[in-house]
Amino acid sequence: MEDAEIIVTQPAELGETLRGACLEASIPVRSIEAVAGKAAESLAASQGVKILHTRLSLQNGGAGDLSLLLGVEVGVRVFGASVTLGVRGVAEAAGGESIQCRELQMDAGSGMFAGMATALIRPKLEALEGQSFNLSRLAGVPVRLVRLECTGATPDTLRIGLQFV
Repeated sequence: MEDAEIIVTQPAELGETLRGACLEASIPVRSIEAVAGKAAESLAASQGVKILHTRLSLQNGGAGDLSLLLGVEVGVRVFGASVTLGVRGVAEAAGGESIQCRELQMDAGSGMFAGMATALIRPKLEALEGQSFNLSRLAGVPVRLVRLECTGATPDTLRIGLQFV
Protein backbone atom coordinates (compact mmCIF):
# COMPACT_ATOMS: atom_id res chain seq x y z
CA MET A 1 0.00 0.00 0.00
CA GLU A 2 1.42 3.34 -0.95
CA ASP A 3 2.00 5.92 1.76
CA ALA A 4 1.68 3.32 4.55
CA GLU A 5 4.17 3.83 7.34
CA ILE A 6 5.35 1.26 9.88
CA ILE A 7 7.28 2.36 12.95
CA VAL A 8 8.88 0.03 15.50
CA THR A 9 8.01 1.68 18.80
CA GLN A 10 9.77 -0.89 20.99
CA PRO A 11 12.47 -3.32 19.84
CA ALA A 12 12.23 -7.04 20.61
CA GLU A 13 13.90 -8.66 23.58
CA LEU A 14 17.27 -10.15 22.79
CA GLY A 15 16.87 -13.66 21.47
CA GLU A 16 15.46 -15.48 18.49
CA THR A 17 11.85 -14.22 18.67
CA LEU A 18 10.07 -10.91 18.23
CA ARG A 19 8.56 -11.19 21.73
CA GLY A 20 8.08 -7.79 23.33
CA ALA A 21 8.47 -5.81 20.11
CA CYS A 22 5.79 -3.23 19.32
CA LEU A 23 5.06 -1.66 15.97
CA GLU A 24 2.58 0.89 14.77
CA ALA A 25 1.27 1.10 11.22
CA SER A 26 -0.37 4.20 9.73
CA ILE A 27 -2.35 3.38 6.60
CA PRO A 28 -4.23 5.92 4.47
CA VAL A 29 -7.94 5.04 4.31
CA ARG A 30 -7.85 5.63 0.52
CA SER A 31 -5.29 2.79 0.22
CA ILE A 32 -7.52 0.42 2.17
CA GLU A 33 -10.44 1.56 0.02
CA ALA A 34 -8.47 0.75 -3.17
CA VAL A 35 -7.58 -2.75 -1.93
CA ALA A 36 -11.20 -3.39 -0.87
CA GLY A 37 -12.42 -2.15 -4.26
CA LYS A 38 -10.12 -4.52 -6.15
CA ALA A 39 -11.21 -7.45 -3.96
CA ALA A 40 -14.87 -6.56 -4.55
CA GLU A 41 -14.28 -6.29 -8.31
CA SER A 42 -12.70 -9.73 -8.37
CA LEU A 43 -15.55 -11.34 -6.41
CA ALA A 44 -18.27 -9.49 -8.31
CA ALA A 45 -16.94 -10.25 -11.80
CA SER A 46 -17.65 -13.96 -11.35
CA GLN A 47 -21.29 -13.05 -10.60
CA GLY A 48 -21.66 -10.78 -13.64
CA VAL A 49 -21.64 -7.66 -11.46
CA LYS A 50 -19.56 -4.58 -12.25
CA ILE A 51 -18.28 -2.46 -9.34
CA LEU A 52 -18.69 1.25 -10.10
CA HIS A 53 -17.17 2.65 -6.90
CA THR A 54 -16.15 1.70 -3.37
CA ARG A 55 -16.09 4.20 -0.51
CA LEU A 56 -14.90 3.42 2.99
CA SER A 57 -15.50 5.55 6.06
CA LEU A 58 -14.00 4.88 9.47
CA GLN A 59 -14.61 6.62 12.80
CA ASN A 60 -13.34 5.94 16.28
CA GLY A 61 -15.86 3.85 18.17
CA GLY A 62 -15.46 5.36 21.60
CA ALA A 63 -14.26 2.18 23.36
CA GLY A 64 -10.71 3.41 23.94
CA ASP A 65 -8.29 2.84 21.11
CA LEU A 66 -9.70 -0.53 20.08
CA SER A 67 -13.02 0.09 18.31
CA LEU A 68 -14.00 1.51 14.91
CA LEU A 69 -17.32 2.39 13.32
CA LEU A 70 -17.24 1.12 9.73
CA GLY A 71 -19.11 2.33 6.71
CA VAL A 72 -18.78 0.86 3.23
CA GLU A 73 -20.63 2.09 0.18
CA VAL A 74 -20.38 0.10 -3.05
CA GLY A 75 -21.97 1.15 -6.32
CA VAL A 76 -22.70 -1.79 -8.63
CA ARG A 77 -24.14 -2.36 -12.08
CA VAL A 78 -26.01 -5.59 -12.69
CA PHE A 79 -28.20 -6.43 -15.67
CA GLY A 80 -27.87 -2.83 -16.84
CA ALA A 81 -29.20 -1.32 -13.61
CA SER A 82 -27.17 0.54 -10.99
CA VAL A 83 -27.60 -0.04 -7.25
CA THR A 84 -25.76 1.48 -4.30
CA LEU A 85 -25.21 -0.85 -1.37
CA GLY A 86 -24.31 0.44 2.07
CA VAL A 87 -23.03 -1.57 5.01
CA ARG A 88 -22.42 -0.18 8.51
CA GLY A 89 -21.14 -1.81 11.65
CA VAL A 90 -18.52 -1.93 14.37
CA ALA A 91 -15.09 -3.59 14.33
CA GLU A 92 -13.43 -3.98 17.70
CA ALA A 93 -10.71 -5.84 19.47
CA ALA A 94 -11.85 -8.95 21.32
CA GLY A 95 -9.36 -9.53 24.12
CA GLY A 96 -6.57 -7.97 22.08
CA GLU A 97 -6.10 -11.22 20.18
CA SER A 98 -8.96 -11.00 17.69
CA ILE A 99 -11.04 -8.52 15.70
CA GLN A 100 -14.80 -8.95 15.85
CA CYS A 101 -17.52 -7.41 13.67
CA ARG A 102 -20.90 -6.60 15.22
CA GLU A 103 -24.04 -4.53 14.62
CA LEU A 104 -23.74 -5.08 10.86
CA GLN A 105 -26.54 -3.43 8.91
CA MET A 106 -27.16 -3.19 5.18
CA ASP A 107 -29.06 -0.66 3.11
CA ALA A 108 -29.64 -1.31 -0.57
CA GLY A 109 -32.57 1.01 -1.13
CA SER A 110 -35.69 -0.29 -2.81
CA GLY A 111 -36.55 -1.93 -6.08
CA MET A 112 -36.09 -5.32 -7.66
CA PHE A 113 -32.28 -5.20 -7.94
CA ALA A 114 -31.90 -3.84 -4.41
CA GLY A 115 -34.01 -6.74 -3.17
CA MET A 116 -31.86 -9.25 -5.04
CA ALA A 117 -28.68 -7.69 -3.66
CA THR A 118 -30.09 -7.78 -0.14
CA ALA A 119 -31.08 -11.44 -0.53
CA LEU A 120 -27.53 -12.33 -1.63
CA ILE A 121 -25.54 -10.21 0.83
CA ARG A 122 -27.55 -10.18 4.07
CA PRO A 123 -26.84 -13.89 4.87
CA LYS A 124 -23.11 -13.22 4.46
CA LEU A 125 -23.34 -10.30 6.90
CA GLU A 126 -25.26 -12.43 9.37
CA ALA A 127 -22.48 -15.04 9.15
CA LEU A 128 -19.89 -12.33 9.94
CA GLU A 129 -21.85 -10.98 12.92
CA GLY A 130 -19.93 -11.75 16.09
CA GLN A 131 -17.30 -13.83 14.27
CA SER A 132 -13.76 -13.36 15.60
CA PHE A 133 -10.76 -13.09 13.29
CA ASN A 134 -7.65 -14.23 15.17
CA LEU A 135 -4.83 -11.74 14.55
CA SER A 136 -2.03 -14.23 15.24
CA ARG A 137 -3.46 -16.58 12.64
CA LEU A 138 -3.81 -13.75 10.11
CA ALA A 139 -0.32 -12.36 10.81
CA GLY A 140 1.35 -15.78 11.03
CA VAL A 141 3.07 -14.83 14.32
CA PRO A 142 1.71 -14.33 17.87
CA VAL A 143 0.55 -10.69 18.20
CA ARG A 144 -1.76 -8.63 20.39
CA LEU A 145 -3.65 -5.56 19.17
CA VAL A 146 -2.88 -2.51 21.31
CA ARG A 147 -4.23 0.30 19.09
CA LEU A 148 -6.99 0.54 16.48
CA GLU A 149 -7.98 4.12 15.72
CA CYS A 150 -8.52 6.71 13.02
CA THR A 151 -6.70 10.00 12.83
CA GLY A 152 -6.88 13.02 10.59
CA ALA A 153 -9.57 15.54 9.82
CA THR A 154 -11.78 13.31 7.69
CA PRO A 155 -10.59 10.78 9.32
CA ASP A 156 -8.14 9.76 6.64
CA THR A 157 -5.62 7.47 8.34
CA LEU A 158 -6.03 4.14 10.13
CA ARG A 159 -3.50 3.48 12.89
CA ILE A 160 -2.90 -0.05 14.07
CA GLY A 161 -0.58 -0.93 16.96
CA LEU A 162 0.64 -4.50 17.45
CA GLN A 163 2.71 -6.07 20.20
CA PHE A 164 4.48 -9.36 19.53
CA VAL A 165 3.84 -11.88 22.32
